[in-house]
Amino acid sequence: MSNYNGWTNWETWKVNLELLDGLDASDLNIEHYTQDEYYEAGQMIEQYVDECIGHEFINDGFVRGIVSGFMSDVNWSELAKCFIDEWVANHQPDEVDEEEESE
Repeated sequence: MSNYNGWTNWETWKVNLELLDGLDASDLNIEHYTQDEYYEAGQMIEQYVDECIGHEFINDGFVRGIVSGFMSDVNWSELAKCFIDEWVANHQPDEVDEEEESE
């Protein structure tokens, strides 16, 4: 596999850019997944993207084959890792300074 703009490949980058940009883990319903569940969260993202593009409704066999090939190259776990790690980083409980507590 090649690397494209910091992503595993062009397909992963393209899905993130065109279909997931501006979303966060809660939009994708994966905010409850942990950092040990990238694969499972990736499956949720794949389902979301399938619904967005209407993949199952493409009747033309040739076009459906192209879309299926494209989708099979997307690294769904990598996308999930990005969303989950960002969610965890932005939703940590506020740390209270111990000195302030003792005062």
